[in-house]
Amino acid sequence: MFAFINLSTSSNGKWWRDRRKVLQPAFHSKAVKTHIPIYNEHSYILVDKLKKRINEPWIDAEYVLTACSMDIMFRTTTGTSIGTQDGAADAVLLEPVKEVPELLIHRLIRPWLWYNPIYKLTSSGRKFRKC
Repeated sequence: MFAFINLSTSSNGKWWRDRRKVLQPAFHSKAVKTHIPIYNEHSYILVDKLKKRINEPWIDAEYVLTACSMDIMFRTTTGTSIGTQDGAADAVLLEPVKEVPELLIHRLIRPWLWYNPIYKLTSSGRKFRKC
């Protein structure tokens, strides 16, 4: 029904086996253990950021957690630090992370947008491709 969503967890057969061969080594316990210092480093940065804002009446948890997650993902996959928690890559990396779920929901509740050729012609389709 939702041909535009191709989740690896819902797939079967050859497609899934091929991707699993690529993904499996990344989640091996030895590989994960090598990333623990990276998790710790960025978790401490997150805690320091939250401590500085403890007296604020409201904190955008989605923003700070997404920034921390982005730092961890980039560091563990590419070996480079992008400094999202420090504000270095805010607009470029975090905006698409916020926009994509909104665009997906927008598309899910409008059946006429499920057909890819039509969706690509809409403003939300163009925005989705940019993200």
